[in-house]
Amino acid sequence: MFFQIEILRKGFGTQGALEWLFTCMCFLVVVQTAPVSKCLGTQLALVKFFTSVCYIMVSKLGLLSKGLGAQIALIRFFTTVYSNMAF
Repeated sequence: MFFQIEILRKGFGTQGALEWLFTCMCFLVVVQTAPVSKCLGTQLALVKFFTSVCYIMVSKLGLLSKGLGAQIALIRFFTTVYSNMAF
């Protein structure tokens, strides 16, 4: 039981670190790239990157529902940032 709790704790720590990394990368994209087409391409690349990393983490830890929820929340956040930046 303790081992399972430890894996969950490490999984949430990893998820938090990935969210922080993704948020920082999103901020850098918004600050550095002015043309909308470049921003969109970079955003799609970052979403693809985060999806891959999240999938690897989920497959190793078995936290499918929590990983998917965090992934959807970050994609929604990223889409909101893009729409605010574009208009």
